[in-house]
Amino acid sequence: MRNSRLGNVYGSSRTNWPSVNAAGCLFAVLAAVAPLLVFTFAGNLIWTYVLPSLTPLTVLLGLALGRRSVQPGPWQRAVPALAGASVVLVCVGAIAWAPMRTAGNSFAKPVAAWQQRAQSKPGALLYWGARTPASLRFYSRGAAEPTPDLAARLSRVEPGSSVYVAIASSQLPALQQLVSAQPQPFAHRLELAVVGQVKHAAIVEISRRQG
Repeated sequence: MRNSRLGNVYGSSRTNWPSVNAAGCLFAVLAAVAPLLVFTFAGNLIWTYVLPSLTPLTVLLGLALGRRSVQPGPWQRAVPALAGASVVLVCVGAIAWAPMRTAGNSFAKPVAAWQQRAQSKPGALLYWGARTPASLRFYSRGAAEPTPDLAARLSRVEPGSSVYVAIASSQLPALQQLVSAQPQPFAHRLELAVVGQVKHAAIVEISRRQG
């Protein structure tokens, strides 16, 4: 009974290598695509979300290469090289490229730097914008406060105190200009220092001098 069910999915070729029929191929394709579709709508994207898709893709690749490997001609020599190259590409992508790329878009490291700095210099964590990014909400555990009118908020910073501002790294020059444009006496001027930064995310400390 079990063999007959498996036979519905796997047929046999003249070379006795299993071949997947249309239903089996469709199942594997759906298994690979479904996690990508589901996690596309996740607010906080993490590179490990693609891992469930690797197994069905590997099955499809293995079956395709397996059928080619038993066919006479250049495929017999090319299949081992293709299989090895595929393994190398997956390893490089999963171990090196994907974590590095997602780390550059994540607030994980800037928030960790802020948490360490805030132990000695406490201050509110603000986000310069109307809606806090999902990554910042997640890693700060909801501590970040969306602040569209940052200039008004900075004008209320007391001498000797600090606030921390989360921004996209590309906003850093604009933030420096905003701080410099604040009306302030020299003795109590605002000072800016980057606390933590990755490629596309940063947290900056803005403090007012005691005088």
